[in-house]
Amino acid sequence: MTINSRFVATAAASALLLFGMPSYAAGKLASADESLLKDIAQANISEVESGKLDVDRSGNAEVKKFA
Repeated sequence: MTINSRFVATAAASALLLFGMPSYAAGKLASADESLLKDIAQANISEVESGKLDVDRSGNAEVKKFA
């Protein structure tokens, strides 16, 4: 699975959490849920950026193929 497809899959899972949470009512999330989703999004962004750096800096063809 490539970095981009992992990001899309994680974003989709986050969206399911966002819209499937019982605390999602009247257009508002509970503070803890909002914080959790922000943390998940930041972790996903960091993972994608880290993967890009790995590809750019690696001389190993297997690393580039994996990403």
